[in-house]
Amino acid sequence: MSDQPALLQRLEQEIKQAMREHSAELGVLRLLKAAILNESIAHRTPGQTWGDKEILTVLRRESKRRLESAKLYRQGNRPELAEQEEKEAVIINRYLPPAPSRSEVKEQAERLLKELGVSGPAARGQLTKAVLEFYNGAAEGALVSGIVAEVLSA
Repeated sequence: MSDQPALLQRLEQEIKQAMREHSAELGVLRLLKAAILNESIAHRTPGQTWGDKEILTVLRRESKRRLESAKLYRQGNRPELAEQEEKEAVIINRYLPPAPSRSEVKEQAERLLKELGVSGPAARGQLTKAVLEFYNGAAEGALVSGIVAEVLSA
């Protein structure tokens, strides 16, 4: 059994498949693998293992970069480049878990609020951090922050 994280194994399998099929996705998949490996090397400390959690962080960042680039290309009247960036983001997003719904985040925030036993505006940072950690980055920070403010003011 391999000691590689499951996401990295999946990515490598899809790279092999894309090579066999001469798929246009091959370049994006290779770039993702390189980004993951570069990040793991840059942030490795003795005794640390790199797992799916860290890989998801890299994938989310890469997806966000693509979407931000697409937005800028659209503003610059370059729709062909924007479409390419959006296609790459779609490929990357296949590896990411689905984002939780607003109601799911609100339920989790309310549950964590009771667990932590905190209240009032001073607890906002602590509760926001707990919710973001629970979703391991799958929930947008702005959404979580807004919901936490709503839950604390209720």
